[in-house]
Amino acid sequence: LETGLYLADSLRRATDTDLSIILVGKSSCGTVARIYEGEITDTVLNSIGLNTFSGEDPDFNKFAVTTMTGDQIMKILQSSFEDDPKLQSTFTCFVPSGLNVEYAPWAGTGEHLVKVTNADGSEFDLEKTYSVSYCNGSFTMQGSSSTEVTDPIIPGLEPEKVYQESIVELLGPVVQADKEIAPFTDERLVLNWEIQ
Repeated sequence: LETGLYLADSLRRATDTDLSIILVGKSSCGTVARIYEGEITDTVLNSIGLNTFSGEDPDFNKFAVTTMTGDQIMKILQSSFEDDPKLQSTFTCFVPSGLNVEYAPWAGTGEHLVKVTNADGSEFDLEKTYSVSYCNGSFTMQGSSSTEVTDPIIPGLEPEKVYQESIVELLGPVVQADKEIAPFTDERLVLNWEIQ
């Protein structure tokens, strides 16, 4: 989760978007990697990069930008947790940059998303449109093999721009500018284990 949050934050800054949303817990169109203490080399950045689908859209697993309404963003965040035990191989979650999100992992089906606010704590506007950077292909319901895509979470949502640059080319300058990184402590992502 910490690596996903940093990836989302650096992607938002690299693409100059309002928000960024990254899927963690799935290697296809998301990340399962960690950034460990030490120098952040190109190899480290490549390790948090995104795997590829075999036989799917060649633009999947590349960073992209699109425009979404607040309501569409809420639908994406609400789909974070896989409730079907047959498909639960890992803990999956969409992590944002530019928003504060509270999830209840142990809540019932469809009840995991507790609260969403803007980064400054103000109310999130469901009617407003936002530029959003993400990994193309992550806003779909993926099969258990992670090589098949079933239904899009938001039908008709398409990327407006797909970056052909590698993770090193796109995010490397942001990481270099940061010089040192550490887990965020501003509670941009809260996991509420009390709600069941």
